[in-house]
Amino acid sequence: MPREQRSLVFIIALLIATGLVLELANDRFWLNDFRVYHSAASALLRGDQVYGIPFGEDTGYYKYAPAVAMGFIPFALLPYTIGALVHFALIGVALVLALTRLERLLMRHQFGVYPPHMLLRGGLALLCIAVLLSRELHLGNVNLWLVVGVVLATEAVAEENDVRAGLLFGTLWLIKPYLAFMAVPLVVALRWKIMRNAGITLAIGLLLPMLFVGPDQWLNLHQAWLEAMGAHGGYLTSPDTFNALSWTWLGCEVPLRHPRLLIILVGVAFTAICWWDRERTGNFDRSLILQIWTSFALVPHLVITDQEHFLFSLPLIVLVLGALFQRKAPIAAALFVVAMVGYATRSSDLWGAALESRWGMAGALGTGNLLLVICGWAVSRK
Repeated sequence: MPREQRSLVFIIALLIATGLVLELANDRFWLNDFRVYHSAASALLRGDQVYGIPFGEDTGYYKYAPAVAMGFIPFALLPYTIGALVHFALIGVALVLALTRLERLLMRHQFGVYPPHMLLRGGLALLCIAVLLSRELHLGNVNLWLVVGVVLATEAVAEENDVRAGLLFGTLWLIKPYLAFMAVPLVVALRWKIMRNAGITLAIGLLLPMLFVGPDQWLNLHQAWLEAMGAHGGYLTSPDTFNALSWTWLGCEVPLRHPRLLIILVGVAFTAICWWDRERTGNFDRSLILQIWTSFALVPHLVITDQEHFLFSLPLIVLVLGALFQRKAPIAAALFVVAMVGYATRSSDLWGAALESRWGMAGALGTGNLLLVICGWAVSRK
């Protein structure tokens, strides 16, 4: 590990420790998202109802696969506070892994060298995600571990390790099925072995709970899971989806009345862009890396999710920072700054509750994220 990365790891550890102290001092160490995972795993162990009942908050419904609940059983065997402390620390570990592996991947498969000022770039990346990271830590979700999974899967794709890539993608799609949007660039690139291995992994993950709960209970759990996913959009809203932004920008009501129509159109358009990019570029690895990370960053625009899911754009942020520090690109740099004004500042601590509400409902976070995507493609074309 380069010396500058060791300093970055120390800074991250200090940030996580400070965050924990503040949560405890303010009596806000709740980790409500983790509570949902912990409660669902505990209910699964007891044979109680897992789906359709709130755990903690009114919106705290468990909506993930039964296999994911099984993954949290080790936490359910611990007292809640101990399990929450471990989970909080693991979020910090995920952040360290994400940033260090991103640097290595970009050095090996994008730039050929480490771009200069690694510590400064790492600090800027942390600054860009600071608001989202604070929410992730407070809620105790698993988004940063999903980022780690995508980074490792992308690295496996670039190294043509189809077994590892398929295993990782299949696991990611099992945890959050809407991440299957990342299959678009893989299909366009004709990486069928990865898709086959991902399908096998997904099938194993779906069938695995049957060994522990029996066929009847397995069927009931998965039916309840499908119903929970279908109901998810009914009790949450987001001003940053493509549907919401189409109304904010254009005043167009058609996407609001037919939300799936715009998603289909976006999918078709992105498939065409990936195909065009594959045909025009001479470096398929670099092209595919950008396409996978773009599809990952676009996921929160397709489905109604919480604000912290925009952490999915962390790989693109690190990519853009690396490119900007490696060569002069004043227009791209200005676009990146504008993008971060929207992406990185949706916080009531910065604007106050009333202004932050107006800022959020205007789709500032989503708009900034889309500008980041454009910036990522701009710097990658050089």
